[in-house]
Amino acid sequence: MRAGGLGCAAALVAVLAGCGPVAPAGGGRERQPPQPEASAAGAAGGGDAAVRGRVMRVQGAPGAHCLLRARAPSRPVPDPETAAVTDARGRYAWSLPAATYTLWARCGAAEGRVEGVEAVAGRTVRADIVVE
Repeated sequence: MRAGGLGCAAALVAVLAGCGPVAPAGGGRERQPPQPEASAAGAAGGGDAAVRGRVMRVQGAPGAHCLLRARAPSRPVPDPETAAVTDARGRYAWSLPAATYTLWARCGAAEGRVEGVEAVAGRTVRADIVVE
């Protein structure tokens, strides 16, 4: 990591600390279209959905400590927790209100996105993102 990268990472963590908790997800699978799946644990109640996945670089390396953003056109006001950070293995997870989202990932200068992520209340949806 570049010398300035640590300062940027620390600043990002401080900013995101006010956005609410971000918990890393477990396990990774190959990239596939986002599909809602039944989950015994479900999402964190109250009409929320669990969104989880992995960020990978084109070369196959995990997108470690990347910033993710979510935006749902049907929700005119941004939700308070529409950002997450991947763990060292490129995994992420967070709870979002039910809607259809576009997710963006930024890992330094590399970016990627996936559209049409359907977050269904009480279910878990997986969305993997490749950045280039």
